[in-house]
Amino acid sequence: MVCGVDATCRDQCATSRDCISGQVCAGGTCADRTELVDGSLPVSSEGGPPVSGPCLYSSDCPEPLVCRSGTCVVECREDRDCDYFAACVQGRCRLGGSVMVGGSGGSASTGGSGAGATSGSGGVGAGAVNGGGGTAGSGGTGQGGTGGAPPVVLLDCGSRGTTGATIADTDITTDQTWSGVVHVTQNVIVHAGAVITIQPGTTIVVDTGRTIDFGWNSGGATVLAAGTASAPIRFCGSTATPGNWGTLMLEQTVTTDSVLENVLVSDAGGVVAGGSTALQIDSAVTVNNVQVRNSGADGVWAEDFHAGSAALSVEGAAGVPVLLRGEGAITRFPLGGALTGNGQDLVRVNVSYVDANTTFHEPGIPYLQVSSLYLQGAATLTFEAGVEYRVAAGGSIEAGWNNGGSTFAVDGTTARPVTFRGEAAEAGSWDGILIDANVTAASHIRHAKILHAGGTGPALDIRTPVTLEDVSLDLNKAGVNISNDGLNSDSTSLTVTGTQAVPLTVGLGALTTIPTGGSYTGNTTDEVDVAGYATYTGKGVIPDLGVPYFLEGDVYVQNSGSFEVAAGTEFIASGGIGIVVGQGSTPATFLARGTAAAPIVFRGLDTTNGYWDGIQILATALSTSALDHVTIKNAGLANSGALVLRKEISVTNSTVTGSAGYGIYASTAFTTNYATSNTLTGNTQGAIGTF
Repeated sequence: MVCGVDATCRDQCATSRDCISGQVCAGGTCADRTELVDGSLPVSSEGGPPVSGPCLYSSDCPEPLVCRSGTCVVECREDRDCDYFAACVQGRCRLGGSVMVGGSGGSASTGGSGAGATSGSGGVGAGAVNGGGGTAGSGGTGQGGTGGAPPVVLLDCGSRGTTGATIADTDITTDQTWSGVVHVTQNVIVHAGAVITIQPGTTIVVDTGRTIDFGWNSGGATVLAAGTASAPIRFCGSTATPGNWGTLMLEQTVTTDSVLENVLVSDAGGVVAGGSTALQIDSAVTVNNVQVRNSGADGVWAEDFHAGSAALSVEGAAGVPVLLRGEGAITRFPLGGALTGNGQDLVRVNVSYVDANTTFHEPGIPYLQVSSLYLQGAATLTFEAGVEYRVAAGGSIEAGWNNGGSTFAVDGTTARPVTFRGEAAEAGSWDGILIDANVTAASHIRHAKILHAGGTGPALDIRTPVTLEDVSLDLNKAGVNISNDGLNSDSTSLTVTGTQAVPLTVGLGALTTIPTGGSYTGNTTDEVDVAGYATYTGKGVIPDLGVPYFLEGDVYVQNSGSFEVAAGTEFIASGGIGIVVGQGSTPATFLARGTAAAPIVFRGLDTTNGYWDGIQILATALSTSALDHVTIKNAGLANSGALVLRKEISVTNSTVTGSAGYGIYASTAFTTNYATSNTLTGNTQGAIGTF
């Protein structure tokens, strides 16, 4: 359950189908109809600033509100509403203060009056909060365990005094151990394989404009900075000024057994020595419970992290909290920290080519891709539930670029869809997603939204069968393109709205694979464009999507193809085109069975008699072909017909009108009287013609 805008715990929902019988989905939570006021739940401002709305993104809301389920609301009322590492401050989750959270206590021993088990000391420091005690033993009165060792919020630098400090002011090429207070008065370069061990509780005070560089010039180095919850390691400026010093750099030659744990990096990010970030990580080192604060530029630049890294937090950076520059940094991103309260609360992605398995996790803030992203080779690119992925102007995502075998996997959920959108909330601000013909059939997009795309082509361009499930597009310049090969058969629910063009363009062979259950209305032109002049050899039913299909060119049904149309479907034909069944002297089937309430319609784009050629059933068509409750308008050439029958098939309850020739043009050898079972009016040369 989640907290509704009325401050009541409620079931979360995307649509009313997610709610129990009798309830509806209102603002992302289920509610009884009697609870609604003007179609919405009444909002509560208890515990924080007032609520406003509506919104799509938090940037739509006035500070300090955030966007939740389409409404601007307070982010929190208590600390437990926030990720660990953060506290609730005036309705927003913030780092800082004096919060240090203890772990859970152990269980009490069973029987008698034994004391509860312990699992380490609780958090230490002002305002520390111990973890919960253990459970009393069965039948006994055991005391709960004390708080366990916690993940910790590193606080501030405390004293910056350097009296009696160890001075670091030169290159380091031999192993050293740092403890107490270390005063960096010049740039410090650690290389030549040196190992620097930093003891828990050490404070490194860095003078203005100075930088610490581990692994300079490919020289190799190891840094073992393993602080503890009660004795973190602090890298701090000589003054508490953003950008007071340069960068803590761990270059590519830093060994992967290096560790930053329970570490604070504060006041760095001065633009000196090529640095414009506080912490630069170019090697797969372990990062656990690391906090970067008060940077004068970005917070962290990272090429990679070691597997198992966790809880990276950045607050107060003038730029973005994190810039990712490698696939490893994306996949092994240290989750569990807090990344808000910076100049731009975005994880910037500066990676162009992905050729290793890579996963975008949900870090709590959006990603921003700064250029186009290309997935290639046999790599799998995965987007996990809840990810919001923004793309800068003119950028795109292309899966299967250059060579084959890639897998593109979008794994949203109903409650936590994956969102792809432009950096600017404008239609066409980015190009969109291209699924090339050489990606694997295991590729899929599930529970996803695509917005603001279509700059130079389709917002979603699919050139090989993949699976779509609950995919929606809105506010795009162009819609979806599906190639002739169509989609996987397990595809369901595609919705396209708000497009400045048609919602969907498909190859002829894709018609039977278009997912139903969605909607294609609310666009500039509500129709599905079907690529012209093509042979059709498919099978299956062409669905009624609630909008017409527009046939751009001739359709040739052949080679045992079966052109079967669902009741209620409408086709619009461009001028001079036709549908030919049995082309090339091959067997084929045409099945168009509407109902009185939902007839099937074939009509021209223009109402001129004979505007398009009509439908021809050739002699090699199968006799199982049939038309029932079908309307054919504005088709048929002079001395021919809107429906030309060279094979005797069933045509009943149908209407043919607006032919420049006959309504039906059939062989004299046929015994069926088509005039008695159909309505054939308004045709220039009459109802029935024969040859």
